[in-house]
Amino acid sequence: MMSQRQVQNRKKKQRPTTSVFLLRFFVGISAIIILALCFSTFLKQQKEFATLSKERRRLEKQRNELADEYEALKNLNEMADSDIYIEHIARQYLDMVRPGEYLIIEK
Repeated sequence: MMSQRQVQNRKKKQRPTTSVFLLRFFVGISAIIILALCFSTFLKQQKEFATLSKERRRLEKQRNELADEYEALKNLNEMADSDIYIEHIARQYLDMVRPGEYLIIEK
């Protein structure tokens, strides 16, 4: 049989190993939790990046379409300021003629 002293010595030896085990266990669990949070954040950032990239492409397409429309309107504005276009509109839609010309209306 073991003496009481031997039992106490054995318990003392077990305690440090138990506390070291628990310390390592909690450090390991903490590391796993931190890594999981980092990975989760990484995945969220990747999803947000993909969404922002898609939005960027859509906005670039819209910008290009608006630039084309602006150029077309700019050209139309320049054409509308020309004498030839003004004369065409006056003759075609307003039935106007130049001095000395006669307007013939067909029925």
